[in-house]
Amino acid sequence: MSQLNDFEVEDVAAALLGGREVRDHGPYKIQLGNEALEYRPLVIVDPVPTGQQVLEAAELRPVDEYLLFQVLTNGHLELLSPGETTDLRQAGIEKFLAFKSDRTFRFFIDGRAQDWGHSAFLGAP
Repeated sequence: MSQLNDFEVEDVAAALLGGREVRDHGPYKIQLGNEALEYRPLVIVDPVPTGQQVLEAAELRPVDEYLLFQVLTNGHLELLSPGETTDLRQAGIEKFLAFKSDRTFRFFIDGRAQDWGHSAFLGAP
């Protein structure tokens, strides 16, 4: 694929902050974070990518050694399996977390279960 300039790429977070709908066609700029909650931009062409497509775009291989979570608008995480799709055009679908792990870890906050992809929390205090 040829080099893309910022004008061609739809920044999903910027569209939502600007109060406008995400356009129907890509490419789309999303954010991919790690276990330390360090995010980096990632460009995805498909408006409805699979978990595998997101991991491959991030050059995280082999994809079966990674877990991918979608960060929902309420702050909760939802596991996105390699064959499962997500629609980047929906409001609030712009952040993902990837973990090199073969299992999820469950913890509870105020009685509500939350899954995480690492045995510890490494984010800055």
